[in-house]
Amino acid sequence: YVGVGKKDGATVNDLVAILTKDVRIDRGRIGRVELRDGFALVEVPAQEAERVASALNGMTIRRKRVTARVDRGAARPARSPRPARRP
Repeated sequence: YVGVGKKDGATVNDLVAILTKDVRIDRGRIGRVELRDGFALVEVPAQEAERVASALNGMTIRRKRVTARVDRGAARPARSPRPARRP
């Protein structure tokens, strides 16, 4: 999770550039970059996620100070078993 998005004027290229130049992660190790209005989701290998998030924290993209954290996905509530169908 990166706390900068479209409404901040950020682009996918901005994120990839800061990751490759400043965070020093190889471009081939960057997966999907999903840019939303207020934030972005960037896929990186799990073993590098903490380092990338720490490095991004406090950086500036398009004059906005970045907050970043490892996103572990939405917590999903346990599903109750489906009731049996009628014959």
